[in-house]
Order: sequence, then structure tokens, then C-alpha cells
Amino acid sequence: MEILLVDDDPDLRDSAAMLLEACGYSISTASDANAALCELESREKVCVLITDIMMPGMNGFELAEKAKIRRPKLRVIYMTGYSRDALPDAQNLHGTLLMKPWHLGEMLCEIERCAC
Repeated sequence: MEILLVDDDPDLRDSAAMLLEACGYSISTASDANAALCELESREKVCVLITDIMMPGMNGFELAEKAKIRRPKLRVIYMTGYSRDALPDAQNLHGTLLMKPWHLGEMLCEIERCAC
């Protein structure tokens, strides 16, 4: 299963990618929403988008909305360290929400629910 992981925090992004790769997933990463959309264009087999919500520029909800237009079957897992009250409105929440710091078992469970 190919996963696109998007987070503007390079330490979190790199460590999460390493953990998920060690669990057997094929991971590509992006540091922002625009880079993520480019990755989706070049990687046709990505079927799960894991994205931080609060990022500079386009937030994770906006990214998921644009990504779902391009790939309606794309599954989305959102991550955030903010309380739900501090998040931007998500009129069309296209997936599940994990609070940071998430546990690996929790993330793996959500990924398995997204199985392509």
C-alpha cells in the first residue's frame, strides 16, 4: 500500500515515515500541501493521504478536498496537535482524525481501515 505523508515539521515527518516504512508501507512525503498535490500527480498508486491539519498556506482539510477531486477514492487520515476547537472548519471531513502524539498501533489501525 502506498501512502503520502504530509507534515511541515521535518522531524515528525521523517520519523513517522521511517516507522511506517518499517511496518512495510511504501511512503512518500511532502512538506506542504502544494508539494503533496505534485506527489499525487506523479505517484498514481498512492491510496492513503496522511496529513497534518495546521500547515502554512493550505491546511490539511483544504489539501484533502483538492486531492479528493483528483482522486475520489483516496482515503484520508488527519493528524493534529491542536484541540478540536482550535481547528479550522472542516465542512467535508474526508477521513479520520488522530491527535498528536499518536501511537503507532493507533495509526496502523487507521491505515488498515483504509486498505485499498
